[in-house]
Amino acid sequence: MVTQMDSRILGQLRVCIRATLSHVFDRVSSAIVQRYLAKILESALSQNAQIQSSAVDILTFTIKQGLAHPLQSFPVIVALETSPSQHLSARASSLHTILHAKLTSLLNARYVNSARASFDYQKQLTPGAVK
Repeated sequence: MVTQMDSRILGQLRVCIRATLSHVFDRVSSAIVQRYLAKILESALSQNAQIQSSAVDILTFTIKQGLAHPLQSFPVIVALETSPSQHLSARASSLHTILHAKLTSLLNARYVNSARASFDYQKQLTPGAVK
């Protein structure tokens, strides 16, 4: 027979277990993203639209959830803002806005790297046209 006190204790245990599982999931997600972030960023600059779209989805999730240090991905985000695809450029601009709102002073130190990433991305998109 379950008493009212037992029910309260069970309810508190459920809350504790959910919080613990959520914490474990967050740590595992962060570890996975950090391990593969270089490949994710490389894929975000891919010329294959499907690969690029999936990588940008993961990058968006990563930025919004704070799963990796945003300065690592900032040059790629700025490069994607120069994409000829309006949809992709808008998505990158949205991520830039999110990061700018949170980390303005830190981002200012990365603009040279970001300009270089944009230049390299444009060279990749249009070989021979950009020198």
